[in-house]
Amino acid sequence: MENDVLIIHKIPRLVHIFIIICIISFSVFVGFYQLKPPDPEPADISLTQFSSGRAMEYLENIAVKPHPVGSEEHSRVRDYITEKVKEFGFKAEIHSSNPSVENIFVKVDGKGKSKDTILISAHYDTVPGAPGAGDNGSGAAVLLESLRVLKASEKLRNNIIFLFTDGEETGLYGSKAFIREYPYIDDIKIVLNFDGKGCSGYSLMFNTGKNNRWIVKEFAKAAPYPIAFSSSIKAADDAFGLNDFDGFKEINKQGLNFIFNKGLYAYHSKKDTITNLDERVIQHHGTNAVSLLKHFGNMDLEAEMRNEGDAIYFNIMRSLIVVYPKIWAIPLAILTVGLFGLLVWIGLKNNMFTIKGIVQGLICFVISLIFTFEIITIIESSTERVFKNHLEKILFNDFGDIFLASFAFLTIAIVSLIYNFLGKRISTLELLFGSFAYWIGMSLYYSVFEFGTSYLYTWPILLGLIGISVVVLYKEKTVKIRSFYIAFLLTAVPYFVLFTPAIYTYYVDQTLRLSGIYMWMFVLGLGIIMPYIYIVFKRKLWVLPVVSASLSAVIFAVGSLSLLN
Repeated sequence: MENDVLIIHKIPRLVHIFIIICIISFSVFVGFYQLKPPDPEPADISLTQFSSGRAMEYLENIAVKPHPVGSEEHSRVRDYITEKVKEFGFKAEIHSSNPSVENIFVKVDGKGKSKDTILISAHYDTVPGAPGAGDNGSGAAVLLESLRVLKASEKLRNNIIFLFTDGEETGLYGSKAFIREYPYIDDIKIVLNFDGKGCSGYSLMFNTGKNNRWIVKEFAKAAPYPIAFSSSIKAADDAFGLNDFDGFKEINKQGLNFIFNKGLYAYHSKKDTITNLDERVIQHHGTNAVSLLKHFGNMDLEAEMRNEGDAIYFNIMRSLIVVYPKIWAIPLAILTVGLFGLLVWIGLKNNMFTIKGIVQGLICFVISLIFTFEIITIIESSTERVFKNHLEKILFNDFGDIFLASFAFLTIAIVSLIYNFLGKRISTLELLFGSFAYWIGMSLYYSVFEFGTSYLYTWPILLGLIGISVVVLYKEKTVKIRSFYIAFLLTAVPYFVLFTPAIYTYYVDQTLRLSGIYMWMFVLGLGIIMPYIYIVFKRKLWVLPVVSASLSAVIFAVGSLSLLN
C-alpha cells in the first residue's frame, strides 16, 4: 500500500476509527436483533391472545418425565392432552397405527362450506431419558394454547386440524401413518409444524415445500416475528435433522417448518426440563402459530394459493423479510459481474490500478482465507483437548460464545497481519478489487448451484461495487469524506446485516467445532472492508493486529478462567 492512489482527507484518525467501529457495531446489532424472540406473555392476558404463561402450565404437566412410545408415562401424557382438548370444547380422537403409535387428532370446523384445511402439528413423544420440555413438549403446549385461542376467537373460514403426532423420535412413524391413512389428505392445503432442539433460541422457519414463494410471502406478511433464511433449506437435513414436516414435503404440500435450536446441552438428555427451557421460545412459536392460523384460516385458499415457483428470502430487520423469485439469482449475479467489469475497465483506463495488482490482491485474500481457517481450526481443536473435562460447557453452553468472540478478534489479527506483509506494495483499490473478484466467483457459483444461499454472496458485493463506484467513476485520487463513507457503508453494512445471523444460526446448531468455517465466513467480510480501514491507519498498520491479538488473548483467558471456576 506504499504506492496507494487513495488518500482520505486529513481528519483525526481516532474520529475515523470511532465512526467505523460505530458503523460495524450497529450493523452487527441489526443482524443479531433479527433473532431476538418476543418477551413472554403472562397467563392473565386476553383470552384471544397467545400466552406463554398458560402454555407453560400445560408443559408442566407434559414434561414431567421421559415419555417414549409405549411407556406408561407416554399414556399419561396422551390422556392429559386429550383431556385438555375436551376442556377447551373440542373432540380429541386417538388414531392408532403400527408400529405402536397413537396420534391425537383434533378437527376445528370452519364456518364456510370449503373443504380447505390447514394442518398444524407437533410431536408429543420423547426419547428415553429426556423429559422433553424442548423436544417437543414445547410444540405440544403451543398447539394446546393455540387451540384454546381459536376457541376464544371468532370462527375461521377454513377447517383447522391439530395433529399431536406420535413416534417422531422412533422414525417419524406418526406423521407417516397419518399421511398414509387419512382419507382426506388432499383437502389439506397448508402444513405448519413446530419442533424444538435444545432449550432456547428463537423460532426459525427453516424449511418449506417446493414452489415456496407464495407461502413465504404470506408468512412474511402475517407473522409478527418472522425469522427465515432460504440459505437454511440446503442445510436443513444436516443441521436440524428430519422431522414430521418432511413427509408432507414429500407429497408436495405447501407448508412452513419451525424450530428453535439453541441450548443443545439439553437436547435428548435429562436436562431437557421445563426449568432449563427459555419461555420466550414458546411465545415466539405460539405468536407466529396463532397469527398464521388466523391468516390462512380466513383465506380462500382455493382461489389465492398460487404456484409462483421457488423464492430467495432473508431477514434484514426483526420483522422484515425480503422475498424475491429464484429466477432473479442468475441475472443479479450477471449484473454484479457486469458492474465489476465496468469498474475494472474504468480503473485501468484511468491508471487507478493494474490487473497484476488485482491478482496480487486476490492472492492476498485467498491466503488470508486459508491461513485463518487452518489456524482457527487448530486452536479450536486444541482448546477442546485442553478443556476435555469441560466440553459440554464449551460446545453447548454460553462459554462457546466467549471463545467464538476470541477467535473473531484473532481472525482480525491474522488477516491484518497478512495484509501488512503481503499488501505493502498493493494499492487499496487493488486489494479491494482482488477480494471482489473472489466474491464474484462465489456469487456465480451459488446463483447457479445453490440459489437459496446466493443472496449472501450477491448483495454485499453488488452494493459494495456500487459504493466504490463513487470513487472510481469520479476518478478520485484524494478521497472525499463523503465518498469514503458512502463506499464503506454500502460495503460493510450489507455484509454484517446478512452474515451475522447466518453465521450465528449455523454456530448455534453446529457448535464451536466448526469455528474454522465461521471465521472463514468472517474473513469474506474482512477482505472487503480491510482496505477501507487501512486508508485510515496508513503508516500505523501495526496497530490493528497488535490490538486485535491482545483482545483475543484477554477474552480467551477470561473464558478459560471462567471454565475452571
